[in-house]
Amino acid sequence: MKTNLVKTLFGTALATTCACAMALPVQAGTLWNYSWDSFKDGSGTLNQNGGTGGHGVGVKSNFEMFGMAYVEDLVNDTVTFAFNSNIHLDGWKHNNVQNGTIAWGDLFLNLNPDKTFEQVKGTSDLLAIRFSSKNDSGVAGGETGIFSGVTTKNVTQVNQGYSSYTQFNNYVNSKGGTVELIDGMTLAESQAYLGTHGHSVINTYQEKVGNITLLDVAQLSALGLDFKGQAAQDGLGTVLGTQTFGFSFARSLLPQGELSWIAHVLAECANDTMGMMGTFADNTPVEPEAVPEPASLLGLTLGAAALVGAKRRQPIT
Repeated sequence: MKTNLVKTLFGTALATTCACAMALPVQAGTLWNYSWDSFKDGSGTLNQNGGTGGHGVGVKSNFEMFGMAYVEDLVNDTVTFAFNSNIHLDGWKHNNVQNGTIAWGDLFLNLNPDKTFEQVKGTSDLLAIRFSSKNDSGVAGGETGIFSGVTTKNVTQVNQGYSSYTQFNNYVNSKGGTVELIDGMTLAESQAYLGTHGHSVINTYQEKVGNITLLDVAQLSALGLDFKGQAAQDGLGTVLGTQTFGFSFARSLLPQGELSWIAHVLAECANDTMGMMGTFADNTPVEPEAVPEPASLLGLTLGAAALVGAKRRQPIT
């Protein structure tokens, strides 16, 4: 599905402000940017949205991902990501898997979209955001946050997952589904961008950049998030994921200036993947225009008055 390019306003639509000496940034926090995944490519037990068991793909699958969204608020130095899916924040309990849970992977944020995911691994261009403390990430314990210079690992084999794109694609197709990995890319482009199959979590990292704040559906709704309303507007029906959550972090943790990026996230089992492309606005501080000191203004005024007086005293010839 194509990314929704129409950004949704919440609160008052527009505000007229007076001219000030210092320019203020546009309050991008009033805009949510939505992206949709295929609703028919998450494979798993059919226990959601009225499902009664069995295995397949689609809106009843435990591992179906529906969409993601982001909003940026330069005034409050905040970026927020939100997800709608059938996967609980802590994942789903499962026998014979590592840690007893098949969880979310980490969200990877590529700040150099001219390069592939493989090309930016281990560099400052790749950030990983660990938001699920239950996953098999290489970050110690249950620590969450934003990490830089990361390498990644495949944990599908310890989470009863798929061993290859081909295996996953064939299963989804056999169930009448349609595979989509990153919104805005074809399947072939997505697989070429992602590279090695199933790398869903951090393996190593160079440094922790900062912390995140987890947000539940009520907190996100208060910020204007409305997956169901946007889906209806986009003609996608009314049945969405049973789970909505997200997280926020300080925009100032990222490099200054306008930032284009590609973000994606997998389930640890690689039973579904979703991603989107976006741009964070330029947050470079705007310097106020120089205002003359009062003493300087007085000097200029007196000087001008003296010139006028001298001109008036000139004799008429």
